[in-house]
This record gives sequence, structure tokens and C-alpha cells, in this order.
Amino acid sequence: MKIITKLALPLYAAVMSLNTAFAQTQPCDNNGDGIRNPLTSCTFEDLMNTVADWLVLLAIPIVSIMFLYGGFQMMTAAGDPGKIEKGKHTLTYAVWGFVAVLLAKGAALIIKEIIGA
Repeated sequence: MKIITKLALPLYAAVMSLNTAFAQTQPCDNNGDGIRNPLTSCTFEDLMNTVADWLVLLAIPIVSIMFLYGGFQMMTAAGDPGKIEKGKHTLTYAVWGFVAVLLAKGAALIIKEIIGA
């Protein structure tokens, strides 16, 4: 237990120092001088675009994992039609989920154009 405590304190200090080192002074730094905080947005349109971008970035690894899982279900079905169908459904739902995320990104862009931002 002492070793974990001895390792945790320097790790915590390193993480906290990185947090203050990368902190920005202006919430809307869009000119590339610093790291932009994704949790702060200057406008509603910027917030929608940021959320849609994060959804796409989060969806890509999830869809990849679901494709692997669906393929694994189909490979290990051993000829059972129910299990093969379950694997096909997993793959289908993964595709539809990713399409929904891409449509959300497109909807954010369309709303941004309608608002005139």
C-alpha cells in the first residue's frame, strides 16, 4: 500500500501541473495561439459544432468495437441461426448508430447555416 501512495502523489502532482500549464486565459481563443477549451463556447452555433465534433470522435471507436463484437458473434455462432442473426443485428445497429451521429453533425451544420453564423 505504501508503494501505491508513493507513486500516486507524484502522478497527481504531474497531472495537476499539466492542467495549469495548458490552461488558457481567454475562453474563445480561435486564432491558434493556444489550446482552445472545448467546454467553453462563444456562441450557440460554436457549442453545437463542438458537441457534434465530440460525438463523431466518440462514435468512431465505439462503432469499431461494435463491428468487432458483431463479427465475433457471427464467427462463434457454430452454425446456430439465432446467433448469426444476433451478430447481423449488432452490425446493423452499429451502422445505423453511426449514420445517426453523422446526421447529427450534418444537422448542426445546417442549423448553423440557417441561423446565419
